[in-house]
Amino acid sequence: MIAGQAADLYYQGREDAGKREAEFIVVHKTAMMLRSAVTVPAIVADLDENIRALLDEFGKQFGILFQLTDDMLDVTGDFAKLGKSIGKDAEENKLSYVQLYGMDECAALADHALLLCEQLLGELPYDASFLLALARYVRGREA
Repeated sequence: MIAGQAADLYYQGREDAGKREAEFIVVHKTAMMLRSAVTVPAIVADLDENIRALLDEFGKQFGILFQLTDDMLDVTGDFAKLGKSIGKDAEENKLSYVQLYGMDECAALADHALLLCEQLLGELPYDASFLLALARYVRGREA
């Protein structure tokens, strides 16, 4: 997570930063935080290696979904509903998915990440309805 945060700060405002750098930041920052939230409990519970792998990949895809949605909301969101400044990424010249892909492609990428989340959760031998509802909620956020 520290590497992702460091890269986020390093590439802020740099013209040579692109899709590869953005993916590194998201996978090592946002996604790593969410991966740990679902993977560490699986390790502590000594769950099967395959289940841990499914949860780990779910956490990664959920993190990507979260970041895509957050980047889009930074452009289209409502301060009163989000509770944070809108347009902050562009104002700070931060590397974002919207900057790199545009809104339409971000929406398609978010839809794909949600689909992967749904598929991964569907492979679990447990009730994952809470995680499924959470992923769908994140994708459906409008403000």
